[in-house]
Amino acid sequence: MKNKKLSIVIPFYNVEAYFRECLDSIVKDYDVGFLEKNIEVVLVDDCGADKSHEIAKEYARNFNFISLLEHDVNKGLGGARNTGVKNTSGEYIQFIDSDDYLIEGALNKIINWLRHDKEPEKSIHIFGFIAKKNNKRVWGYVPEMEKTLDTVDALTLYSEDKISSSVCNKIFPRTIISENLFSENLYYEDLEFTPIIFSKAKKVYLHCEELYVYRQDGSSITRQATKRKHVEDLIAVLETLWNSSIDRDIRVNFYFDRWAYLLSTWTMDASLASIAFNSIANFVEENDVDIENKTIRDKFFASIDKVLHETSNAVTFELVNRLLIKLNSYHEVILEGTEKS
Repeated sequence: MKNKKLSIVIPFYNVEAYFRECLDSIVKDYDVGFLEKNIEVVLVDDCGADKSHEIAKEYARNFNFISLLEHDVNKGLGGARNTGVKNTSGEYIQFIDSDDYLIEGALNKIINWLRHDKEPEKSIHIFGFIAKKNNKRVWGYVPEMEKTLDTVDALTLYSEDKISSSVCNKIFPRTIISENLFSENLYYEDLEFTPIIFSKAKKVYLHCEELYVYRQDGSSITRQATKRKHVEDLIAVLETLWNSSIDRDIRVNFYFDRWAYLLSTWTMDASLASIAFNSIANFVEENDVDIENKTIRDKFFASIDKVLHETSNAVTFELVNRLLIKLNSYHEVILEGTEKS
């Protein structure tokens, strides 16, 4: 039997309030023959305690292109995605978070793109998404134009935060993913996974279509109080990427852009700030790097200023001074910060 065009992997854990809407966005409004010919859906139960498993069983029973897998122990989002990947057969893989959903007609458009793709083993497709809270749009992402990129250009845009890190608005070749799985029990697994997969591909296609709805009503890690594990896992992710074969300038941009974004959004105490700044200072000293990209540089310094205002004490100022001294072009920031302290 010929493999399906697209495998959709959906890990789930205690999402009974939203799960039907997610699954209905796949099975409703499409001809069953179209779905059976082109799509397989792999649901992965990561040991939840609510009625999500019963919902999954119902859909797997009613649709022969949906299968259900179950973990014996909780493996987290990365581990559940890996289980799904290992049990797919499609040319391409798409990941959907179980509290999110596809916009009506999304699969018709995706399958049409994939049918016209001449290099399914080396191509990534990216589309737009909408973020909603309480059923109201709060923000969104759409590529600036329909465009085909080589991997260097795609990674450059990614390092400048012009391509989102989420895996959920991307279609990946299964041949690449099956050899480059997610890290398990790790926050920010997408930050690590996406650029590695980009570096293995040949072409990245940008599509100016909003096809995915990212729900912000739940308990995503981006909406949790910042914990030590958040900081330590980001350090681990950035170390992995720094040790990759990706171009050095791209790695530098990505390193400081990610710190800038998360320092600006996290809520940190002085202890967590010290862990973060100590890691950044060590990185700068060990790798002799500077921030050439002005936009990223400005974002990074603004994020430092935000954290210092929230956690200002002698330890954090000392670490920031140590860091900024190594960024030789910006000594004036040290003096201003010290005077304010």
